[in-house]
Amino acid sequence: MCVPERKEAEMMLLNLLKRTLKNQDDIALLMDLATKNEYSIPMKGIRYKFDSMEKQPLTQDDWHDMDTLMHYFGP
Repeated sequence: MCVPERKEAEMMLLNLLKRTLKNQDDIALLMDLATKNEYSIPMKGIRYKFDSMEKQPLTQDDWHDMDTLMHYFGP
């Protein structure tokens, strides 16, 4: 598997957030964190905030996407 490009990772994150989060403001907040960082997507901070937000139960595909993003853009 190749490392996803930044734009691909942002789209993967946006799709994940749209599928799982219930509040549109939460999606906007996390995407703002992802796009404002000039060097990389700060997945550790995004995951920390994501875990405390109201969301739908995550599917296997959602967990796979989250794990992929954490692997390439995490700590």
